[in-house]
Amino acid sequence: MPKKLRVQLKEILSISLMGDAEILAGKNGIENEITSVNVMEVPDIIDWVRPGEFLLTTAYPLSTNIETLNSLIPMLKSRGVCGLGIKTKRYIDQVPEEVLNTANKLDFPIIRLPQEASFGDLIREILSYIVGEQTRLLEQINAFSDQVKAIMFQRGGMDEFARLIFSVVRSPLVITDDIFNRHTFYAGSEEWEAKLKNIVEKAVWEVEKAPAYSLNKVRVEQDVIDGENVRRITITTLYDNMQYGKIIIWDVDKRVTDGEIFTIQSESSLIALNTITRITIAERENVHRTNFIEQLLSEDPEIQGKAIADADFFNFRPDLEHQCIVLSLNKAKEKRTVRDDACLVRLISTVMLRIDQQLQRSYQFRYISANKSSEMVFVIDFENYWNDNNKEHACNQFTELLYTIAKREKVEDLAYIGVGTRVSDNLRLNESYLQAKHVVKVLENSNSNGMHIGSYEDLGLLKLFGQPELRKQFLEYADSILAPVYIYDENKNGQLLLTIKAYFDCGGNLKDVSEKIFTHYNTIVYRMNRIRDVLKIDLRDPETAFNIQLALRIKEILV
Repeated sequence: MPKKLRVQLKEILSISLMGDAEILAGKNGIENEITSVNVMEVPDIIDWVRPGEFLLTTAYPLSTNIETLNSLIPMLKSRGVCGLGIKTKRYIDQVPEEVLNTANKLDFPIIRLPQEASFGDLIREILSYIVGEQTRLLEQINAFSDQVKAIMFQRGGMDEFARLIFSVVRSPLVITDDIFNRHTFYAGSEEWEAKLKNIVEKAVWEVEKAPAYSLNKVRVEQDVIDGENVRRITITTLYDNMQYGKIIIWDVDKRVTDGEIFTIQSESSLIALNTITRITIAERENVHRTNFIEQLLSEDPEIQGKAIADADFFNFRPDLEHQCIVLSLNKAKEKRTVRDDACLVRLISTVMLRIDQQLQRSYQFRYISANKSSEMVFVIDFENYWNDNNKEHACNQFTELLYTIAKREKVEDLAYIGVGTRVSDNLRLNESYLQAKHVVKVLENSNSNGMHIGSYEDLGLLKLFGQPELRKQFLEYADSILAPVYIYDENKNGQLLLTIKAYFDCGGNLKDVSEKIFTHYNTIVYRMNRIRDVLKIDLRDPETAFNIQLALRIKEILV
């Protein structure tokens, strides 16, 4: 719940003693929050004011030099004072024009107070209004919170929340679920439902694609409806500093108050819990699917047999041909900007859930999937009556759709998709899965740009690295070639391996190596001499260079 129950300065103009008050300057700041009232009796009051205070004055302390007020206003503004109420005609006839100009530039309200109202009465009535409004708003929030909780306890959903919010604002609205990409529109009448039908879809899409804005911030924009500008108010639904959706309200009759917006905003986290509940259910289902797929992809026939026994429950048909596809978001870990690993895991998990939800709606054929860590595993089915072209087309359609959704989720630069071979024997599913993982590894470590989807069949010689029976031999070969460098770096902290990698990346140009690894040129020369003289490795020798580059490539792909 927000920390403050806000009352705006403009609201106190409605109290009886302020009936004849007049805004002299700073109208754009009239929505400033007012928290208390104080009287300015001395010109050096600046050290005693507090944020949110409304200052009352007769200008007596400044009457001998009213222009002093011109330099005082910027200081009051910087201290968070919400406005200044001045009684004229007693010590000053009017506020100087330059003072009003300064207030207008700073959006600092100056209000002429009624002559007959005493400061004591004004303070008492303004404070009573503030406390009364805060109490009323708190009661409204508590009542709204109770109704939200009742919907949750009764296992209600977005439809019930939409009707509840409509009962508060009496305006058309839409609630979006950004995780499962769904929304509920409630207009309250067929007339507004027809008028807003197209605008709703556009608004949901525009807000969905807009850059993220500050947490707990209300966004106000305009839509043109029947030739008139209508406020569109967007409130984010947040929980634990993560956005789960939005509430979009169209103020069609210009009667949605700040208090009503505040009330809805204060309980938006409870509405977000509706999505979180669905996420929890989806994650539990994923645990069971993950266990099933792990058994299905096992090399052990006995373990795989347990999965086959549950095939009907997971809508898997053993009699069909299958193909494994892997989507990796491992690169997200390398480029993370979040502060902790737990937050990163949650973000990746949410993205994968959104991808899976969109796939379920968009892909027309059968598949099963599981999400684990930063990897999504898919087993797609092919009907027996399809020919090879149909099967290849279905696979391509799946991978292209998968990458399109990754783009939609803004993770296309981090996403890599590997495709294993098609298999008809369930015992070869593990082979297809390992092939898909191998392709992902190759793509992630490839120096070529733009390749995010790859097939095992297209790897060429790199397929050899993915053969389980050859993996151990390749790694042993690579370790034997690089062993002298490993030992030197471990004992001397020489960073020779880093230098060798940069040397090949830069085509042997030592100046470029220096810039690439942010190391002084003389240090690079020293390291190259150590490689040549101590390790007896001549990187200019073609055969030596080939062996080392091959060893480095093996380590990149297999480790």
